[in-house]
Amino acid sequence: MLRRITVILGLILTLLFVVGCDSPPTEISVQPRPLSQRPEIAVVDFTNATNSAGIGRGVADMLEADLVQTQRYQVISRHQWNAILREQIYQNLYLHPERAVRTGEMVGAKYLITGSVNQARVEPVRMSVADLSFQGHKATVSVTLQVIEVATGTIVEAFDCFGSATQASGRVLDIEIGNTGWEGSLLGKACRDAIAKAVNHLAACI
Repeated sequence: MLRRITVILGLILTLLFVVGCDSPPTEISVQPRPLSQRPEIAVVDFTNATNSAGIGRGVADMLEADLVQTQRYQVISRHQWNAILREQIYQNLYLHPERAVRTGEMVGAKYLITGSVNQARVEPVRMSVADLSFQGHKATVSVTLQVIEVATGTIVEAFDCFGSATQASGRVLDIEIGNTGWEGSLLGKACRDAIAKAVNHLAACI
């Protein structure tokens, strides 16, 4: 009897630990460069092919901030671009990379990073611990990135990154993208996972 009670208590404690916990994100693991060796790069707002309004800009903000933190690049913040240049930038460079030459020259970048958010969803899932089953949620994000060499207009790298995040709680916060706290939401954490993978990939190619 005592052993059975101990097992039940163990399962309850395990469930309490899991509920509300999130899946761990991918870690960014890159080496910094001396300032004189850092290439100038600029990140353009990503094309949004999902129903999540604003996620293209949110993902680009996330990528830009993470690239700054790596200390491998001189990142030209698009928030510093004037209105005329910003209008030039937002002409969908992901679909028209040939426009990147003039744009990159105007901002003084060696590389432009463009992309598209192809999927962003949050779905309910069944989760289990030992013999206990309960409701959870999983967010998945798919992002395609392109690296354009400004001097030639050539796409020197193109790749996909997939991010996910799960939580074993019944309530998922619906925070508007761009607002304070969005990166801590389940969808924001899936984006963070995808962007961490993107940064690791970029560090290996430029």
